[in-house]
Amino acid sequence: MLARSVRARLIALIAAGFLLTGMAEAWPQSSPEPPSEPIASEQSADPAAETKKQTDQGESFWQRVTSDPVAFFTLWIAAFTFALAVSTVGLWIVTWRGLIRQRRDTQILQRAYIAVDALGVKPFGERAVAHISVRNAGRLPARKVWWFITHELSGDGQKRDFVIDEAMFYGGNLVLPPDTNMARSHDCVLPPNCVKQFSGGQFGGPRIFLYIWGEIRYTDGFGTSRWTRFCHRYDHRAIQSRVVGQRAETWLAAQDMRYHQYGNDAD
Repeated sequence: MLARSVRARLIALIAAGFLLTGMAEAWPQSSPEPPSEPIASEQSADPAAETKKQTDQGESFWQRVTSDPVAFFTLWIAAFTFALAVSTVGLWIVTWRGLIRQRRDTQILQRAYIAVDALGVKPFGERAVAHISVRNAGRLPARKVWWFITHELSGDGQKRDFVIDEAMFYGGNLVLPPDTNMARSHDCVLPPNCVKQFSGGQFGGPRIFLYIWGEIRYTDGFGTSRWTRFCHRYDHRAIQSRVVGQRAETWLAAQDMRYHQYGNDAD
């Protein structure tokens, strides 16, 4: 019994010894780090890689891109995107200019245009009165129409100075529809003594000219202020007269009017 117990203990001790020996062999042992090699040996370990690195450093940007398909494709995408952006901005500019040009052309074709025609100088009792026709030759109504008319007798057939008196404008809220004429007159164009001188030739030999001039102001249907200046010239040799009762009437026919080379302008 005792021998069996001793033998069992001996077997257990032997088994424990084998177990400990196996665990010791299986346990990882830390090995010392290998000594580091000199830097020179690392650089010379892969001569091909070192050569490629030096070659890459000497290449241009285009050479690097063309040697890499991904970089080459990315470059073309960036170039195409830039070209698309430039073309889009250019299209916006062209469209904007086209809209401005179209708006200007529409205004030119549709706006109100004021022209002034002569209706002659007609007798009115002891006075002579100049008549004009303010005509809207455009396609939109002319609004806020103002007018100024005056006259002068002169022996100068090339008169250039035609003063516009800002204080002598009339009108303001008048609207002139398209293809419509508005007659206006300048009262007392010639005082009675001037009528006699004008008709009787008392100015002597030189020719005498009657100038009727002025300015029409209006808005053209698009809210833009416009103006038309006119200057009508009559020659005293075209004067006509007749006796009515005890009174001599003198007048100038509209067809005898000439548009003077100065004083006619428009905006």
